[in-house]
Amino acid sequence: MLKTADTHIHLNSEDYASDWQSLVQEAVKAGINAFIVPGTDPESSKQALAMSAECNHILPAGGIHPHDCQTASAQNFDLIRSMLPKLIAVGEIGLDYHYDFNPRQDQRRCLADNIELAKEGDLPVIIHTRESDEDLLDILKGAGLPRRGGVVHCCSSPWEYVKKYLDMGLYIGITGMATFPKAVEMRENAEKCPFDRLLIETDGPYLAPVPHRGKRCQPIWLLDTAAKIAELRSQSPEELKQQAARNACSLFGGRLTELLS
Repeated sequence: MLKTADTHIHLNSEDYASDWQSLVQEAVKAGINAFIVPGTDPESSKQALAMSAECNHILPAGGIHPHDCQTASAQNFDLIRSMLPKLIAVGEIGLDYHYDFNPRQDQRRCLADNIELAKEGDLPVIIHTRESDEDLLDILKGAGLPRRGGVVHCCSSPWEYVKKYLDMGLYIGITGMATFPKAVEMRENAEKCPFDRLLIETDGPYLAPVPHRGKRCQPIWLLDTAAKIAELRSQSPEELKQQAARNACSLFGGRLTELLS
């Protein structure tokens, strides 16, 4: 059976607390053999790490999200630093000017510190952006990406910005939003993204794809997302999943490559 990966799912969310093991088992039987679980603050990063020790199919990432940058103390960065040898990436990090839960200068400072952490650990980054592309590009150009690059996850930015991310060597993550008729930017990005830079993700428990929209997103629904992306790109679902798996291995390597081999 062809194996692929969900490169972004919050299995450490309370929404999955009661049944994440059975949901993962169901998805593994369907060929989804690896799940990257990001941390958004020190506690959820620790939880992702603990879940990976319990389940071999879970690959942990850790970092401080713009919504949680009030936790970005030196002590907490040291805590995440101690996890680096066991993480597959630093993330979820970035900027969010849509909700603006924290001052933008604090978000920018937190992002820069997360990037430096990724450089220390020689890890790729998992980047979140909402209505913040100009500042994100400025920071990425100023700070410089880590050697292993990264992904702009759930990328619904206008294509003019996506091209700039691609020029920097970043990958583009596409979620179930590609199944939403009104998600014009996400659908355009899914269609136009170069074949060797496309990643597929659920971003569960959020963004359940059509026909499950409005429900808690389940890991196995990555297959619905992949089918729609393949349709938008005039490819077969199997070809799309196979290439997305190759791309995930190119970016994250290590244990993910072992799980998909």
